[in-house]
Amino acid sequence: MSSPLLQFDRDLVRENGCRCIIGADEAGRGALAGPVVSAAIMLPESFYRSSWCRRCSPEINDSKQLSPSRRDSVYREVLRLQNDSDLAFSVGVSSVQEIESLNVLGATRLSFQRAIEGIQKTTAFSIVDPDSDQARFSDRDFKIRSATDAVDSLILIDGLPLRPFPYGHRALVKGDARSLAIALASIIAKVTRDRIMRELDHHLPAYGFARNKGYGTQAHRRAIVANGPAYAHRPTFLRKLLSQAIQTEWFL
Repeated sequence: MSSPLLQFDRDLVRENGCRCIIGADEAGRGALAGPVVSAAIMLPESFYRSSWCRRCSPEINDSKQLSPSRRDSVYREVLRLQNDSDLAFSVGVSSVQEIESLNVLGATRLSFQRAIEGIQKTTAFSIVDPDSDQARFSDRDFKIRSATDAVDSLILIDGLPLRPFPYGHRALVKGDARSLAIALASIIAKVTRDRIMRELDHHLPAYGFARNKGYGTQAHRRAIVANGPAYAHRPTFLRKLLSQAIQTEWFL
């Protein structure tokens, strides 16, 4: 039985006459600490017809729906496929400092841009012009406006449209549960960011980053109040928490 995520991408390839789909997703946007990490993955038409894709795609889903061991397994498989030139992927990272200076939305856009630029540097595929009709598709409109609008690659990004953004793209709300390309990108982004947070845990063990990955769990919030913020924390994300801690002792 064909995976709905695989069928979704196959339909896009057929209906748009493109040679590949580039899926992109991010991890860490809502965390209290650590970077925002985005991943972009380029899946050529031949990949969608491969035996690996038919065999493994039914087990691929939004990274949040998979166990850590399953995410790591898929990541290793994607890395192997890249080494065999069956696909290409790239990661873009925005630092805590960039999150502070650009705000989290601006830093997220930057991480997406870096990930897609990484794809451009390693492949010969062209990317849709941001001023073309492709950039103005509605959520239910998949078809190109005319034959002259056919493009080599179609960029799919999870969530809402990124504006401003240098690359034309189609935004898909809950795209990591709809598109195979976005689901794979979500796994790459999540695995990469989790590894960064585990490395930070070695340097800052008081905050439990290996467990909470920088998100605002109760234990993490208590550790921030007890120890103060570390260099890995996002100051603007902590203002409300620290203000509450100053005004009341309920957190402790």
